Amino acid sequence: VEMLRAMGFLQMCIYDEVEREGAVFTERFQRTGLRIKDLLERNGDNTPRALVELFTLGMQAMKAKPQHGDPVYQIMNRFVRSPYFVSLVFTGDHVRRELAYLNGIGTAGQRGLGGFLRDVLVWRWQTAQELGGKFVRDRLATEYHTLQSNVATMDIVKLELLRKARYRTEQSFASNTGEDVWGEKKRGSLPRPEKRDDQYHWDFNGEFWADELGDYVFALRPECGE
Repeated sequence: VEMLRAMGFLQMCIYDEVEREGAVFTERFQRTGLRIKDLLERNGDNTPRALVELFTLGMQAMKAKPQHGDPVYQIMNRFVRSPYFVSLVFTGDHVRRELAYLNGIGTAGQRGLGGFLRDVLVWRWQTAQELGGKFVRDRLATEYHTLQSNVATMDIVKLELLRKARYRTEQSFASNTGEDVWGEKKRGSLPRPEKRDDQYHWDFNGEFWADELGDYVFALRPECGE
């Protein structure tokens, strides 16, 4: 969303806001990208320890508030609330209830059929954690590549900002009266628009509004010259 803000300001030729949004984006997501990269590298193998650690992180993100301040949790909220991952987390609750029942029936829950059921439950929970860890790892890798792509796009926006700044410098302001030969306003002669923060209402965890906002931003056409 920060990238869309920067692109919107670029189309409106509010260059200082473009620079500010670019700096905020880089500061926020560069650090977040390094954290995700570290998680993937540290838990890149298929060992049970690594998979359980990723599953536990995903479970913590799922149980946290959607508006949690941790940017990694915010990214993980895009997939840890999916029915598949939620079902794996609920498997743990089911296993704990079954184990509590076996513990409550004394030795019958420790030997024979009870002992066999206990082994099956432990295996089931371990399998659920490993499957969940693989799911979190794969989705985090996808989000990391998307983040890298967005950073590259922001770099392009910064280059476009430099190009426009150079153009403004090379053009003679005195030669542009702001009117064409018919006395009408020239394209590119509009003043700086007023900046309003209340037009952005995306401070919630919703991908739909970001998509709609993207359609709007990409439909903008600059009215302040090349």
